[in-house]
Amino acid sequence: TGDCGPPPRMNHSRPSSDEHASSFPVGSRVTYTCLEGAIKIPGRSDTAECLPSARWSKLPEPCGRSCAAPTRLRFAALSKADETINFFPVGTNVSYVCRPGYENTSESVPTSTCLENLAWSEAAELCRRRSCGEPGALPGGRMVTLTDLQFGARVNVFCEDG
Repeated sequence: TGDCGPPPRMNHSRPSSDEHASSFPVGSRVTYTCLEGAIKIPGRSDTAECLPSARWSKLPEPCGRSCAAPTRLRFAALSKADETINFFPVGTNVSYVCRPGYENTSESVPTSTCLENLAWSEAAELCRRRSCGEPGALPGGRMVTLTDLQFGARVNVFCEDG
């Protein structure tokens, strides 16, 4: 049996050990560390092993560049499917659903994309506050609308004397 040559090169990680050996005996294991600006991809192994065939075990890139958690929106929440993700490589799209009290104004849903600069694109404001409608007449009193009659608005109610 022979030895393995240098461990495979990766784009976003390098072998953790500082030794720059050119030959590794069968059974040697090399663990990779993420380079600055990259993070460990959840669920991926970070260790390669020198196999009896004198070749390194296959190791997909263990690290990558990722956007932080998607932007929180006032009018919409992250979809249930996208809520469970914690690694967002460049090009990842996430979708949102209108929050309670808001209604969708189009056939589309708000979406955002992880951009090359690791920032999120702005999501279109496709949800608007629902209207509660007129509260109706108030016998023996009056109402003053403070702002509007959209979801979350308040009205002041005044009773007439008597």
